Amino acid sequence: MATTTGLMTIEQFWELPETQPFYYELHHGELVQVCRPKLKHTLIQKRLEKLLESAVPNMFVGVEFPFRALPQYEFRVADVAVISLDRIQQADPDDVLHGAPDLAVEVLYP
Repeated sequence: MATTTGLMTIEQFWELPETQPFYYELHHGELVQVCRPKLKHTLIQKRLEKLLESAVPNMFVGVEFPFRALPQYEFRVADVAVISLDRIQQADPDDVLHGAPDLAVEVLYP
């Protein structure tokens, strides 16, 4: 991997290799290492997904949802995300969502 002397761009980010047991997000041009979720985390995500699907039936609800809140220097993954159906239909299926989800939920635990 080449070293960077400034903020990492989204293009540089896409060139990074996949890793285990971590993955990476891009926060304001800084590479951030994120642990992959454990079972408890996944069970909470699934419960939230079901609750939100019943609460907002005309919206898309997904887990581990990738998005780029800003056009450059940003790539994040929401634990649970809610997005309007119009935005999902307009999004490029070979890319990630551009812009933040309408609702992004981060599951926190000790």
